[in-house]
Amino acid sequence: MKKYQILAILLSGMLLSMLCNSYAAAAPRHIEFTSSGFALQLPKRWVRIPQKVFKKKMNKLNKVYSGEESAARLKYDYAVQIKSKKWFQYPYMLISVWDNKRVDEKDIPEMNKKFKDNILSSNKIITDTRTVQTNYDPLNYLYTGEFRFDLAQKHPMVLLCAVRYMNEGILKLSAYMPPEMYSKYAPDIREAMQNIRLSPENKYRPGYEEGIKFKEHILPYLKVMIATGILLLLTLLYIWKRWTNNRR
Repeated sequence: MKKYQILAILLSGMLLSMLCNSYAAAAPRHIEFTSSGFALQLPKRWVRIPQKVFKKKMNKLNKVYSGEESAARLKYDYAVQIKSKKWFQYPYMLISVWDNKRVDEKDIPEMNKKFKDNILSSNKIITDTRTVQTNYDPLNYLYTGEFRFDLAQKHPMVLLCAVRYMNEGILKLSAYMPPEMYSKYAPDIREAMQNIRLSPENKYRPGYEEGIKFKEHILPYLKVMIATGILLLLTLLYIWKRWTNNRR
């Protein structure tokens, strides 16, 4: 084999390896939130913020928003961000999980309105909030929105949000970034919001609220029936024993 052929093979191998590594670095993967039953599809450069760091940041923000030491106004459970030397560098996404909050299908439009109204309400930190666009996907029970606001009256910000209705809960995602980061990171965030992976028990089941729920509708009566049956059986046994004793 000639030298130029060997060189061509080596260069081809190096190029293929570089392409594979580049694809692997950019390919989306899932950040798992197993205990809450969902996962987010995000590129490798996105990481989960450690819970210890997250809770410390939330405590600090709560004090800023409310002025109370033990306030819990910001009800978030997790956070993810672009990998950086510092935590809570933009863009980052705050995640709320509302357990045991079943929203009936007929009430979802009203709940969407409440979410929007809540975002548009201003306070001493967030001002001049306005809507860019909102959308509701009834097939996936997913409400999404893009909003703009000013932080501390001088820093323009973008908020991309998503509300995914679960069978007995609500998953809410809120991603924040300055406008100059929008074109670079918004596509990944939008794709993650559109491709939330839910565990089977978390997937919304329409008409579920109208069906019979074993724990709520059957189990209490079943316990009473079993107890009554046991009592009746003991009574019959007692009567039968007395009757047999009297015949002797």
